[in-house]
Amino acid sequence: MTGSSYVPVIDLTPWSTGDDPARRELASRVDHALRTSGFLLVTGHGVPGRLRERVRASAYEFFALPREVKARYAVGVGGRGWIPPEAEANGYAEGTETPPDLKESYSLASDQPTGDPEVDRRWYRPNVWPVETPSLRPVLTDYLTRMRTLADELMAICAVALGLPADHFAGYLTHPTFGLNLNWVLAPPQDAPDEQLLSLIYFYEANHDAVIESMPPPIGATSYPPVVWGDYLREKLAAISVG
Repeated sequence: MTGSSYVPVIDLTPWSTGDDPARRELASRVDHALRTSGFLLVTGHGVPGRLRERVRASAYEFFALPREVKARYAVGVGGRGWIPPEAEANGYAEGTETPPDLKESYSLASDQPTGDPEVDRRWYRPNVWPVETPSLRPVLTDYLTRMRTLADELMAICAVALGLPADHFAGYLTHPTFGLNLNWVLAPPQDAPDEQLLSLIYFYEANHDAVIESMPPPIGATSYPPVVWGDYLREKLAAISVG
């Protein structure tokens, strides 16, 4: 199967264990996947299945709490804590009018301070850990660390896929504004009345003050105006916020 209906599965193991030719071959496969399908699934990524199971178990424990308990941690979109149902409508990020999302989320983000009080207050605030579910903190701290490592690896692979040095994007990622949403939907599809839907959504981002520009030809085919990452992100978060 080929084309946009097929999502390739790519084993990342050669990136960490192979030689330069093996790395280039892997990068070529990633390049092909993103040019044809636009998506890819990865294995050999270093995030253990057991850890993902523990994250899900801890997340279910939090979402099972009474609403009034979860409300103690309520925040708006982009905050650290519980985002209740119908607080965001993600279609608006692309200018599409949609009803509010039914999911509820527990949101975390980069919390390592830069030393600049104003920057840290906006982008690197401490994460909030519910006292009712103490297992969340250790498993999610581990998960976030591993996902950051994986994200850096994927950016290096993408750089090589474009014919650039592996560290081409590293300067944009010295203090990124990454985030993690645990998204939970209790209302299941009609054909799965007992199913709970939980997704672990990791957003890897750039430094808050990174200037993002289109790549010139022959790599880039379309030119867009440059943006400051933090300004762009704030605009998108405001667009999807309800109320």
